[in-house]
Amino acid sequence: MSGKVIVLYFYEEGCPSCRAKWPGLIEASKQFTDEPVLFIAVNSGNDPKAVESYLKGVNCDWPALADIDRAYEKSADVGTISLQNIYQARIITPSGKMVQADTGNLAGSVKTYLPQAKWKVDPKIVPESMKAAWKAMEFGDYALASAVVKRTIKSSDEKARTAAQAMDKAITVDVEALFAEGAKAEASGQKWEAYKAYDRAAKTFRGHPKATEAAAAAKKLAADKDLKDEIKAMALLERAQTMLQSRNRQEQRSAATMLDAIAKQFESTEAGKAAAKMAASIPAE
Repeated sequence: MSGKVIVLYFYEEGCPSCRAKWPGLIEASKQFTDEPVLFIAVNSGNDPKAVESYLKGVNCDWPALADIDRAYEKSADVGTISLQNIYQARIITPSGKMVQADTGNLAGSVKTYLPQAKWKVDPKIVPESMKAAWKAMEFGDYALASAVVKRTIKSSDEKARTAAQAMDKAITVDVEALFAEGAKAEASGQKWEAYKAYDRAAKTFRGHPKATEAAAAAKKLAADKDLKDEIKAMALLERAQTMLQSRNRQEQRSAATMLDAIAKQFESTEAGKAAAKMAASIPAE
């Protein structure tokens, strides 16, 4: 998603004055509908269903992030969001740097970095029927975009065909860059970093020829005995994260127990260290 302005708005669900602020925030975001800007609502400590319900209640259609273990709070350095710490926002600039945003003038903060932002494919060449797929591609949802590109790239409609070809080129640039990242890491002996890049390319761009090549490269590295614990721990961590987002309290407790187990059994792995941090950040009941 490089090249875009990403706005992370951290909100406190139980704050009446915060709820009253939403209409103005949503209105401010609408002026960037046709710009390379994405607003994301971040709520910490609640499960995805609760977050979804709250945002519907304030008529917000932004993408939502349920920061159950408060990892985004920590990475964004906003402190613990509470009734004593509200109105926090961060911007990820087009160059990938995270900066503080002025929640009293969020639109003004966005405009500071907007000149640096850009689309991968000029929206002027994209027909209305392909706009949803085009925007999905611009903001990283390659699966939706690829499906539309695949069925449109040989269309008799010249405008649609031209747009599909441009989108296909942009997708190819991204998957090849990620594959090259894996190849570079592998060549320098960084097998785990290589595996992660290949695996991400294979999953993110599934269906693309380069993604198939990446999957084969990841499978080959997976046979390396030095990576077995890393791969197993990462798979368990992903499962625990999914369980942690459940509305079922028992599943959430099981996820917390699993995180502890991963941290102890695979303490030297990347996932083991991440599991330890996540387990420590989950509030005690």
